Amino acid sequence: MSKKSTIIKYQNCLNAIHERGTIGITTEELFQKFTCDKGIITEGIRFGYLTREHGMIRSLLEVSFTQHQAKRIAEKISDRKERSAKKIKNTSSDPKPIISTSNIEEILQYIDDGEYIVSDEKLRAELRRRGYVGKIKNINEFEL
Repeated sequence: MSKKSTIIKYQNCLNAIHERGTIGITTEELFQKFTCDKGIITEGIRFGYLTREHGMIRSLLEVSFTQHQAKRIAEKISDRKERSAKKIKNTSSDPKPIISTSNIEEILQYIDDGEYIVSDEKLRAELRRRGYVGKIKNINEFEL
């Protein structure tokens, strides 16, 4: 298999992901974690990178990998998801995630287009500086 790259423009990103499906990470999880370049695997043989500019998904870069490489990448993503899941607590009365960390890098992993309330002024200022506050409708409560 040749290693060729294709760039799919922003408006085609969602369609491309839905048509191909993902292995090792769901579309929802993918979009929750696009705060920096993140990887996805499509059809078990492609590893895609989402790039973003000014808080918006700009393109999906696809690079072909062998089946074996894709399997190893999927395992790494799965391990990362298991470790991350331990940091998020969900209750039946409040299905929105409560993140038990004050580390800004860890918090940014979980920010999606959902509703968040950030009570800590320092965190709010840092999120604003990074372009998140104002780009999402409201900002679930972080347990700090």
